Order: sequence, then C-alpha cells, then structure tokens
Amino acid sequence: MELKEFRKKIYQKRRNNTISSKDKLIADIACQVINARIKRGLTQEKLAKLIGTKQPAIARLEAGNVSWLPSLEMLFKIANALDTKLVPPVFLCLNNDKAKKAIKTPVSIKTMAKKKA
Repeated sequence: MELKEFRKKIYQKRRNNTISSKDKLIADIACQVINARIKRGLTQEKLAKLIGTKQPAIARLEAGNVSWLPSLEMLFKIANALDTKLVPPVFLCLNNDKAKKAIKTPVSIKTMAKKKA
C-alpha cells in the first residue's frame, strides 16, 4: 500500500477532517510496518509471535489508530523482527528562517555530526 493512499484512508476516518502531525506520524509508521511485514511474507499473527505480543496489537498499530500508540520498545522489536532499522525522528525548531530553510533542505545525521566536529 502506498503511503499517500494509506494516509487518505486514515484521514477519511477522522470526523472533523483535521489532520495533526501526530496523525501523519502514526499513519507513516503504520504504513511502513504494513509494507515491511508484507515484504517479509509475514502475517500479523506471525509478526506478533516474533515480538512476543498478540495479533490485535499489530492490527491496532497497522490501523493507524491514534488512540493507541505503540511503545518505543515495541517499535524496536518490530524493526528487529522485520530486519529493518528504527530511525530517530528529527526535531526542528520552526521559529526562525534558518530552521524553515532546513525543512526544505534535509541533512543527514552523518553530515550534521561532521559539521559539529
């Protein structure tokens, strides 16, 4: 499933059609888990067994339900089970022009580390 399609599906479920950055993040995580799980040929039940939980927990995560958020520990377990990597989010300060420009020009963590050294 394409992320754009999945987001649209999630957004249509919202009553007031307002989409927060939290909604977008949850939709992104859900879509990435679905795609990686399917790519690995795993069912929700098989993934759940691999990480020591039950299938409904995986279903809730994949549904993009904002009322239920997975823990970081669960996300790490899922990433390991799917042979993927959990990448830390990027926090941007949006109250100045330099930060706004940074949004348009993404910089890798390696590049940032070199600039600090």
